[in-house]
Amino acid sequence: AMEERAAAAGGRLVEDAELLDKLAAICEVPGVLEGGFEAALLALPREVLQTSLRDHQSALTVEREGRLAPLFLTVMDRPDDPAGRVRAGNEWVVAARLADASFFWEKDRAQKLEDLVPRLEQLSFHEKLGHYNSKWHRMDSLASKWWKQLRLSDEERSSLNTTQRLLKVDLTTEMVREFTSLQGVMGGIYAREDGHPEAVWQAIYDQYLPAGTDDPLPRGRIGRIAALADRIDTLVGFFGLGSIPTGSKDPYGLRRAALAVVRLLLEGELALGLEQVTRMAWTCHVGLKMSEDETWGKLKPFFEDRLRYLLGMRGLAYDEIEAGLGATGAPLEALPSLERRVQAIHDAREDLEFLSVVHSVKRLTNILRDAAEPSLPAQPDVGALTSEAERDLLSARAELESELAAARESEDFARALSAVGRFAAPLDRFFVEVLVMDPDPVVRRNRLGLLAAIRSSIATAADLSALVVDKAQLRTRGGA
Repeated sequence: AMEERAAAAGGRLVEDAELLDKLAAICEVPGVLEGGFEAALLALPREVLQTSLRDHQSALTVEREGRLAPLFLTVMDRPDDPAGRVRAGNEWVVAARLADASFFWEKDRAQKLEDLVPRLEQLSFHEKLGHYNSKWHRMDSLASKWWKQLRLSDEERSSLNTTQRLLKVDLTTEMVREFTSLQGVMGGIYAREDGHPEAVWQAIYDQYLPAGTDDPLPRGRIGRIAALADRIDTLVGFFGLGSIPTGSKDPYGLRRAALAVVRLLLEGELALGLEQVTRMAWTCHVGLKMSEDETWGKLKPFFEDRLRYLLGMRGLAYDEIEAGLGATGAPLEALPSLERRVQAIHDAREDLEFLSVVHSVKRLTNILRDAAEPSLPAQPDVGALTSEAERDLLSARAELESELAAARESEDFARALSAVGRFAAPLDRFFVEVLVMDPDPVVRRNRLGLLAAIRSSIATAADLSALVVDKAQLRTRGGA
C-alpha cells in the first residue's frame, strides 16, 4: 500500500525494512498516512531528513528522480483519516522536528570541522584511555608506522593525517548529539561541505563500517586504514586494561570491533598482518596493565573466533579452518593468504592420496605423543637407518621439503598440498615395513626423530591432525 501511495504521488518509496516491521507490529488496523513538509527543508542533507523522520515520526521518505520529495509516509492505527486530523497532527510534529534539525545544521555549519578539533580534549573516550584527542594522536602514530609497508604516497599520507584528526570531531556537534546514529556520517558530510578531498570525507563518513558481516567496507584505501587504526586502538586499549568481554556482556562493542578488524584485513587489500598491527597498536598506548605479549595472547583467540565464523560462512568446514590456523609460520600475519590456504585444504581433501597422508599424520602424531621421548634429534642419523623403507622415506622427505619451500615462496598452497599427497606412498610403505618402536633405543629414537621431522615439514602447509577423516571414508573412496 505504501509503494502504491508513493507511486500515486509520482515517486518511489525509499525502503526501510526494519521500520516497516516495526510499524506492522504496532498497528492492529493499519492505514497509510501521507504527509508533507516545506520544500525548503530539502536543503538539509538526505541523511538528516531520513533520520529525523524515522526516529521522531516512524515515517518513510519518497524520492523522485533520485532526490527526496517533500512528503513522508507512515502508518496510522485506522484505515482512513477523513477529517485530516491525523495528517495535520503528524505534519505539525514533523515540521517542528525538521526545524530543529535545520537549526542544528546551521549552528554546526557556522564553524569548520577543523575549528572543532580542540573540543576533543573535553570529550572523554575512557577514564583510563584518555580523551578523544589522545585517541586520534595514537591512531595517527599507529597509521604512520604502516606508511612504508602500504606504500602510501605523500598525498595519501596527508589525507590520512587529516582524516585521523577529524575522524571523531562530529561527536562534538549539535546534530550528532541529537541523532547519535549519524556519528561518522555527519562528520563526512561536514568535511565534504568544508571542501576536503573525496578520500578524506568518504573515510570519515564510512568510519564505522563494517558493523557486521554483511556491511560493505569503507570506500577507498584511506577509509579502510583509518577504520582499522580506530578499531585496533580500541581493542588493544580495552584488552590491555583487562576489560575483556565475557558471556553476553560487551559494553564497548569489542566483538563488533574485532569482526571489523578481521574483515578489513581479510577483504580490504591492506598488506598488514593481524599480530603485527596488534603489537604496533600496543606500543602507541601507555599505562596498560598487560604486557605486549599478554595483550596479544588474549586478543589472538578473540580474533580467531571471528575468523572461524567468517570463513565458515564462505563454505569452509571447521576442521579445514583449524588445519589452516594450525599451520606453522604465523598464518595470522596475512589473512587473505590464510583463506587461500584453507580453500586449498578444502579442495585437496577430495584426493585419496592426500587423505591417506592425513591418516598417516594422525598415526605418527599419536606415536610421538605416546612415546614421550625427550629431545628427539632434529635430523635423523642416516647411518642408523637400517631398512630400505626408512631410507626411501628420508629421501622422499628431502624432496617434499624442496617442494614445500618453493610453494611457500609463491604462496601456492595447492602445490604444497599436492606435494604432501605424493608423500603417501613412501609413508604408507614405512608404516607397513618398519617397526617404529624398535627394542634398540638408538634405532627407536632415530625413527621417532624421522617421524617428528616429517610432521614438522608437513605442518608448514597445514595441521593435518586437525582434519577429520575416518578409515571408512578412506576405504569408500579407495574402492571408488
